Amino acid sequence: MADPRPGHGMRQQDTGGVHASSGQDRALISRLGSVDDALPVVTPDWKNPSPLSPTLDTLLTDLYAVAVDCETQGHAPAQLIEIGALGVYHDKPVARLETLVHSNAHINPFAARIHHISRGMLHDAPHVHQVMELLVALAGNGVTVEHSPDAFDSRLIAHVAGTPVTTYTVDTSRLAQRIWDLPQTISLENLCIRLGVTNRGAHFAYGDAEATAACFVRLLDLGREQFGWLTLRDLEPIDVAAFIVHVAEEKARKEERHRQYRARHHQKEP
Repeated sequence: MADPRPGHGMRQQDTGGVHASSGQDRALISRLGSVDDALPVVTPDWKNPSPLSPTLDTLLTDLYAVAVDCETQGHAPAQLIEIGALGVYHDKPVARLETLVHSNAHINPFAARIHHISRGMLHDAPHVHQVMELLVALAGNGVTVEHSPDAFDSRLIAHVAGTPVTTYTVDTSRLAQRIWDLPQTISLENLCIRLGVTNRGAHFAYGDAEATAACFVRLLDLGREQFGWLTLRDLEPIDVAAFIVHVAEEKARKEERHRQYRARHHQKEP
């Protein structure tokens, strides 16, 4: 039986010209959909409005940002099963991507209770290579914006795509922490409440991406007013490739410490 709650009924989304070169491309499957029918769904040949790749000196008024959110099957190693992304330029949405992603993975019951995605919903969804092609087209010459202090979404996307799709990622939870001098990062739900942003679908990838984009725009306004933020450098963005290396090195160091600890405590007494 279909879930009767608003937004839980899936619908086929017109991709507007997704290439069928492999003969295996599939229509995108949207769970939420845009409130603006004129907002285009990205295609592989879509041209984003930013003429140049961002640098740390890029003015915030010229910054092209792509808010992203991912849902996973809920256990390690994380597997992408839904993605939502919204491109924003000059504080206005310009294109979007929303779809479930094909997978045969077991869905952790706890995760399923949060995002309401079942394994059967993924069978006819587009394959991840097709989805990544669209995300790369959407994100080109942009920065990734996500609500995740450890760049989870950017790292997952880079793992799936084989390389980061943008050079920099900006975390809205850290921006909020700086603006309000919070002792710790803030949840997206609480950030939306503080900023008066409506999230149409919490834990729907596109709903969270849409809310993150709206929060990002409002946080930039606050940062300009309070601290004179002017360029991307002022946002202290994460260099995605360098951060991925850092996370991998830290994981390796942690595993080595655990290995040494186990070796010491399993040594037999003479």
